[in-house]
Amino acid sequence: MKRTLAAPAFLAALFLVSPALAGDLPEWAKAIEEKLDTVPFTFQGEDVPFEDIVQVFRESGEFNIVLDPRALEAFGEQGLKVSLNVRELKLGNALKLLTTLHGFSTKLSCGALVLSTAPLLDSFPTDPPGAPEGASEDDRALYAKLAAQRVGRVEFEAHPLLEVLEFLRDNFDLNLMADPELTRREDKLLISLRLNDVTVGQTLHLIAAILDLEVRIENAVIVVAAAPDAGARPDQCPFCGAQREAEFKFCPQCGKNIERFK
Repeated sequence: MKRTLAAPAFLAALFLVSPALAGDLPEWAKAIEEKLDTVPFTFQGEDVPFEDIVQVFRESGEFNIVLDPRALEAFGEQGLKVSLNVRELKLGNALKLLTTLHGFSTKLSCGALVLSTAPLLDSFPTDPPGAPEGASEDDRALYAKLAAQRVGRVEFEAHPLLEVLEFLRDNFDLNLMADPELTRREDKLLISLRLNDVTVGQTLHLIAAILDLEVRIENAVIVVAAAPDAGARPDQCPFCGAQREAEFKFCPQCGKNIERFK
């Protein structure tokens, strides 16, 4: 007789969303939630690289799963090896079992389920922001373009950020530029990402979250730049930490526009 493993009580309610919140979820998020709650999952393996098991989940659910590389840095060059033995468990319950045992959390963000540590997940938005109030007509058109254009299947493996941005700029006819500061960190800004059928805006914001960057639109141009330090004091530049004076629009040390962070 076939035996089905019963999920522990603390797993049974995983990924469930209260009725009040369920209506607020975007359609792509509802589709992922449904698969987590309905797709059966079976896996048996010992000392398997964490990234390999994540790929099995990705293929089983047929949705985007993003593994935040920052969360793996604590495991060093050897990486994280895990063991998992489940049979016909709901995909969501199996994933929660895996992540809970190894200190990971999950968040639905920009067309994907993101795996990271809880503090790092704060940098991942549910979806890219829309045009702010008062935005110019050209800026609004660019926000709409990022939300409408879709990226097919892409796979970046330790790919330089500037080359990834060039790929997006050329293939989607975008006015897209990287802050010159990023060119000095080019050897450290590498992106590993597998995505399918997400918008260009979602792709950019996932990349930005993983690399601690920000995406903004200024004068009908998409700018990718270093994210300001939210912990900076009011008298500090949020980018470089230098002392700043109230009357300055630009930081005297790094030259960045700090007026919008006053």
